[in-house]
Amino acid sequence: MTTVLFAGVIAFCRQSRKGAITFSGLGIVIFLLAWVMYSIVFPLSIAHADFCTDGGSFLRTRVTQQVLDTVEFYRDCQPNNARVRLGLPPPSGGQLPPKLPVETINDQFTSVQEGEQRLEALLFILFNRSEDVSARLS
Repeated sequence: MTTVLFAGVIAFCRQSRKGAITFSGLGIVIFLLAWVMYSIVFPLSIAHADFCTDGGSFLRTRVTQQVLDTVEFYRDCQPNNARVRLGLPPPSGGQLPPKLPVETINDQFTSVQEGEQRLEALLFILFNRSEDVSARLS
């Protein structure tokens, strides 16, 4: 696409009739090919994300097992089904999910709030205490 556009600009600058006609013809062909590719690639990528990608493996890398067990338990209130759906063995103890580590969650929220305050301070400095920035952050 870039090559055809560059050649088209050169053709129009030189006022070449052949170049302008060739550019127009190739431009239409490239436009149609790009739309065909986009109309195939976009639905295929969405279908792959919906039907082929497993979100459980990503969640297991980001969230603790206790949180996963609790969320899966409250999805259907059957701990055995929840763990099997995640590809894990059934729970060894009781029928209820383990307690959530509230202190850990609280620490994470506190660090997020501190990061937000640092970001706001940097934005105020970066944009010279602009009223637009302060209005959008409020």
